[in-house]
Amino acid sequence: MKTIFACLLCLSLCMPAFSLAQGGKEKKVEIALGYEVQQEREQATKKQLNRLLQEYDLSKWIFTEKVLVDYYTSIPHSHPVLTLNTRYMDADERLLSTFVHEQIHWFTNANPDAVDKTVAEFKTLYPEVPVGKGQGARDESSTYLHLIVCHLEFSAVTELLGEPKAREIMANWRHYKWIYKTVLNEGDKLKAVIEKNKL
Repeated sequence: MKTIFACLLCLSLCMPAFSLAQGGKEKKVEIALGYEVQQEREQATKKQLNRLLQEYDLSKWIFTEKVLVDYYTSIPHSHPVLTLNTRYMDADERLLSTFVHEQIHWFTNANPDAVDKTVAEFKTLYPEVPVGKGQGARDESSTYLHLIVCHLEFSAVTELLGEPKAREIMANWRHYKWIYKTVLNEGDKLKAVIEKNKL
């Protein structure tokens, strides 16, 4: 099994990065491949993501510039390195949404006070939330956090692809079903709390 160290080493040896400009500051998204003998699907997903970075202005949602595409990753995750799997090779919109979702985790990590205040209010609005089973996240705290992350994901994808497509994507995820349903059905309520706390 590959170690985190191996993944980080791979990142340091990755091919040339794709540049994005944000507020006059150039940002470089470095996409590394996770397996020693690079898989065709990893190569294809890297090419796909680079194309999406060219087609869409994602600069406002880039909070980490290191990305790993790993054939063996079953679930995309944000830390310690933003890691994507190869599941969405034929679904640009889903890869785009997943990439933005994991980037937003880096944004929330950088704003812990605002997140804590938002979560405290969400606990009042939603005293009981689901955990796991395709409905919630891995634990209660993560479910509350994902109300923020998934709402911001929906807002980003709406801006990028339009609201009908964003709603279609969110409604068809097989994970976090209660969270995405809440985002879609009670978005104004979530937005008010999130914006009040400057997230």
